Amino acid sequence: MDPVEILSKLPNDFYEQVESKKWQERKEALEALDKLTSNPKLENGQYGEVCGVLKKVITKDSNINVVVVAGKCVTGLANGLRKKFQTYAALLIPAIFGKFKEKKLNVVLSLRDAIDACFATTNFTSIMEELLASLGNKNPSIKEETVKFLIRVILTMAPNALSKGLLKQIVPAVIAKLDDTVGTVRDAAAECLGTIMKLVGEKALLPYIEPLDKIKQEKVKEFCEKAELSGAPAGASSAPATAPAAAAPPKAAPPPKETKKDPPAAKPPPKKMAAKKPGGGGAKKPAAKKN
Repeated sequence: MDPVEILSKLPNDFYEQVESKKWQERKEALEALDKLTSNPKLENGQYGEVCGVLKKVITKDSNINVVVVAGKCVTGLANGLRKKFQTYAALLIPAIFGKFKEKKLNVVLSLRDAIDACFATTNFTSIMEELLASLGNKNPSIKEETVKFLIRVILTMAPNALSKGLLKQIVPAVIAKLDDTVGTVRDAAAECLGTIMKLVGEKALLPYIEPLDKIKQEKVKEFCEKAELSGAPAGASSAPATAPAAAAPPKAAPPPKETKKDPPAAKPPPKKMAAKKPGGGGAKKPAAKKN
C-alpha cells in the first residue's frame, strides 16, 4: 500500500479551530485529523506543528472528550509513520505520562493506546529519562500507569531486548514501588518484576530481588508464572538454560528406533529363497527322462 499524504488535506481553519474556546469546535477539528490518520500508512512530512498541537491538548485541555480524540490522533500518526515518528514520540511521551493523572477510563484507555504506539517507534534508551521521572512522580495514578506501560511493553519484547544496562536502570526504580503507600502501585510493581523475570530468566533478576523479603519474592514469582509473553516463540521466554533442553530430545529419539526395526524385516526373505533350492533339483529329472 502506498503512503497517504494528509497534511495538505487538513481543514484550512484547523489550527484556529483547535484553539477555539468552545470544546465542541476543538473536538471537531481533532476528529478531522483523526479521520486522516486512520490510514494505515502515512507519507513522511513535517508533522512538528501538528504534534505540537496534540501535545498542548493532552497537557492542558480540560475537556476529557477533546483529550480522548487527541490520543487517537497520536495513535494514528505513530502507527502510520512508524519509525519516522520517533522524533515526535520523544515530544509526546512525557505529555502522555503526565496526563495519566486523569482517572477517567476513556481518557486512560486512549492514552494507553497512544503511548504504546509511540513506544513502538522508539526505544527505552531514548525515553529513559522521562520513564524514570514518571516512575518517581508523586501522583499514584501516574506511577501506576507508568508501571503498567512497562508491563505491556515487556510482554511484547524478545528475550534479548532487555540488556543488562537497561535492567540496571529500570529494575531498581520498579523495586522501589514495592514499598509504595498505594496498594495498586505495589501490585503493579510486583507484576512488572514478574514479567521481567519471565522475559530474562530468574538468574538475571536474582541479584535484584534476593535482598527482598520472602513474601515479596514469592509475589514476584507468582506473577512470573502467570505472565504470557507474545514477543518471542514459546520456549524462548524462559531462562536461556531451558531452551536447549527443550530442543535436544527430538533430535535423538525417533531415527535410531526406525533403523533397528528395518533389518529384521529384511533378513527373512533370503532364508526362504535358500529353502527353495532343493526344489530346483527336481527340475533336472524331467530333463533326464528326455534322454
